[in-house]
Amino acid sequence: MKKYLSVTIIILVFLISSRLIYDERYYRTKGITKIEITQKDYSKYENRNRKGGNHLIFKEKEYDYLMGGIISLSSCLLLLGYNYFKKK
Repeated sequence: MKKYLSVTIIILVFLISSRLIYDERYYRTKGITKIEITQKDYSKYENRNRKGGNHLIFKEKEYDYLMGGIISLSSCLLLLGYNYFKKK
């Protein structure tokens, strides 16, 4: 397997795996401060907004790049082992 193909595969594995693994956090704002709330509170505020409330709430996704790095490192070792045994 060519080196540039292996590097491309490792980079794609990192980008895809780090985007698939994320944690959702829920926030509401009070003035200029951002307050973290639970998912239950988020759904409560969302229902109030549907009925005419004016609460500013939003979700943020926090991506796990460490896990993506670990997965891409393991795929890198797998590709290196494959190339090593393929040459023998």
